[in-house]
Amino acid sequence: MAKAVVLDETEHVAVIDGFDIQPTKEIKFDVFIRDINIIARLEKDGMLVMKEVQYKAYDKVFNGFNVMIQSNTGSGKTLAYLLPLIMSERRGLIIVPTYELATQTYDIAKAFTSRIGINAGQLCIDLRADIVICTLGKCREMYMDDRVFCCIDEADRILENEVFLNGCFEQFVLVSATMDSKSILKRLIRKCSKSMKIRTKTKNNIDRIIDIDSSTDTKRILTKNNEEIIFYRINIIGEQIVKEFYINVEYSYKLFIFIEFLRKNRSKKMIVFFNTINSVVFYYNLLKRMNFSVIAIFGRLNQRKRKEIMEKYETVGGVLLCTDLMSRGFDFKSVDLVVHFEPSFTLNNYVHRKGRAGRNRRGKSILFLSNAESGFISEVTNIKEVMYLKKKFVVCDQTSHEMVIKAVSSPQNTYSGFLTHKIYEMVKNDVILHKMAVDALKSFLRIYEGNTGEYFNVNSLDLNDITRTFGMKKMPRIDFV
Repeated sequence: MAKAVVLDETEHVAVIDGFDIQPTKEIKFDVFIRDINIIARLEKDGMLVMKEVQYKAYDKVFNGFNVMIQSNTGSGKTLAYLLPLIMSERRGLIIVPTYELATQTYDIAKAFTSRIGINAGQLCIDLRADIVICTLGKCREMYMDDRVFCCIDEADRILENEVFLNGCFEQFVLVSATMDSKSILKRLIRKCSKSMKIRTKTKNNIDRIIDIDSSTDTKRILTKNNEEIIFYRINIIGEQIVKEFYINVEYSYKLFIFIEFLRKNRSKKMIVFFNTINSVVFYYNLLKRMNFSVIAIFGRLNQRKRKEIMEKYETVGGVLLCTDLMSRGFDFKSVDLVVHFEPSFTLNNYVHRKGRAGRNRRGKSILFLSNAESGFISEVTNIKEVMYLKKKFVVCDQTSHEMVIKAVSSPQNTYSGFLTHKIYEMVKNDVILHKMAVDALKSFLRIYEGNTGEYFNVNSLDLNDITRTFGMKKMPRIDFV
């Protein structure tokens, strides 16, 4: 029977009750890298010492072993696989989920080597280079017979989809901040049973999975062929630099609280997440009409426009409204706040969202939840790396916000009433904005109904309260056809 094994090697991962021991020593890049040009570039960028995930991954990736790298967002995973792959001088493929992540990874790699190409969107540069970065949709265009390694960034997301790989690879590197090694390896082997192959001593394909055997430190996927494939798992629990809070607020007051929150934090660099494109479009146009300085990015925009918006946000800062398109891989510097205005339906997405804050410095994550969605809190606290503050009405500044939220709970509050009435009138009297509100509400209800899962109690939600979140007093007539 063939065996695909995930091992925790003592010198690479020391596990105590599921948490990795934190290193106390500092290791410089020149311990592993002898290329003076690469060292000079690292020093120019202020990277003098390797991060934990980088020095633990380097040797195994460089020497051609199969490796699974799981580490916090912002922990240095990209260089953890890029540098050893570049230094190995082997030919391979790096697959990423989005155009933006492909161009970002390409730009990073270009600083260290000229042997790099990209195939993403309309970008098609040097596809015969030793290392080519491509998006999932471009895989089918790639000639892979001469490629030795396959690195899959955001592996948990990519392997959920159909992967068009027809190569026969000697090495796989799987990377993500959220990754279940057992399920990921199972999915990879299933992909290999179709067109993609893992090159073993006899160069046989993995035909099919027979059984799964798992224990504390190893996971075995038994297949038809009599081969053994070993994956080294590098799992790093880094320092928690994102402080997390939640605001418990019902939908009838949610829009007002959100606007007050933005007003009190105008000087902050912020990312606000929504679950649908229509929500992003509506809130962007509403906030622009209220003279807030906001920008928005989502999948409907063409790649050139999305690139312009990302560059503007990186340079100018401000408030970025987006969908989960931006939740993975993007390295925005010095984001102060991540706001989950519409809560994620999965813990994995939540982790990736909050990871946009705190890159290069500490940041905060603010989660908006109603009572019907409060089940999500208990799930988050079970993630040991999350230090969750279980206190109602806590926001990042902890100054005037508490007073505002308490006031909202009182119907006699004149300011909240005035602002809410102003928004209702604005949406009602603007035909275009009203249509955007209806479309956003329609999309919200659709995605909520299909993704409630075990965390949210959809039956206790009040449709009229939800409608007010989109700037309308009463539930409009909606055609769901």
